[in-house]
Amino acid sequence: MIHSLPKLAALSVLLALSLPVGAAETPGAGDETRRQAAEQKMKARVLEHIEAKIRVLQAARSCVRAATDVEAMAVCHAQERKQMKDIRDKERQGFQAGPR
Repeated sequence: MIHSLPKLAALSVLLALSLPVGAAETPGAGDETRRQAAEQKMKARVLEHIEAKIRVLQAARSCVRAATDVEAMAVCHAQERKQMKDIRDKERQGFQAGPR
């Protein structure tokens, strides 16, 4: 019986989430406009995130092509890792600050 308690709790959460909420499922025109605006903002953020990563990878490619030895390639890799971390940290700060 004790082992089935977590399963029962999980089942009740899933059941509660699947039940209709009433008015929340039939958004009005204003809700639809806000939803579309939020989707566009999210899309813009995702595209900017992808573009930033592409810029870092292109810079890393140029760096590796110009590298004359393994040590120089290691510097390129370290720079790429730092720049990718900066991108991730910036994005995390954006999520913690809430919607833009």
